[in-house]
Amino acid sequence: NLADSQFNANELKQLGYLSPKVLPLLVDFKNLETKADRNIMRKFNDGKTNILFVGRIAPNKKVEDLIQAFFIFTKTIQTDSRLIHVGSFSGTEPYYNYLLAKAREFCNSQVHFTGAIPQAQLNAYYQCADIFLCMSEHEGFCIPIIEAMAHNVPVLAYAAGAIPETLDNAGVLFNKKDFSQIAEMMWHLTIKTDFRKAVIRGQQERIKKYRKRNLEQELKNHLAPLIN
Repeated sequence: NLADSQFNANELKQLGYLSPKVLPLLVDFKNLETKADRNIMRKFNDGKTNILFVGRIAPNKKVEDLIQAFFIFTKTIQTDSRLIHVGSFSGTEPYYNYLLAKAREFCNSQVHFTGAIPQAQLNAYYQCADIFLCMSEHEGFCIPIIEAMAHNVPVLAYAAGAIPETLDNAGVLFNKKDFSQIAEMMWHLTIKTDFRKAVIRGQQERIKKYRKRNLEQELKNHLAPLIN
């Protein structure tokens, strides 16, 4: 039995699986290094503060909490900002419509839902982002966090599921959804300070550690008993 994080492995144990092994998900870093979409770069790299989250639109992602935190941030700290959500809403249209209504209620013109997009556009959004904000309450691994760190985007995330494990002492975690405090931390991470630089350095070390793993060999090792 294989799980992509210790968090998921523990869930398998609770379901009765014996000794599940952990093999992190593969990330294609070459895709992250391909050219960014120029149109997106021109439109969003305009001096405004860009708050980004990447992930499909699903209730466990708590996108409504992203909107709430952004609303506090834009009303009390940085008015010239926008929230960008990248991810498909296929199959969760009622939840998506609820989010659209919530965005209209608070800050419609500053919230952008892109839907599913090609890699070049995704790379552009990462390059335009000032921070990556994650409010999800259940993640088995969360590849977009790895992608954000690879693009040197500071990560601010709710410490739920496998998020702390994926960050591995990098980024900034919070244990309580105090939106005023979250907005303040968003500000500290968006301005060019020594604190922001230190967070990015920590994330770079995390990426180096992740890239050093020979996941192909680890998979072979896990499968060896079955093959033999």
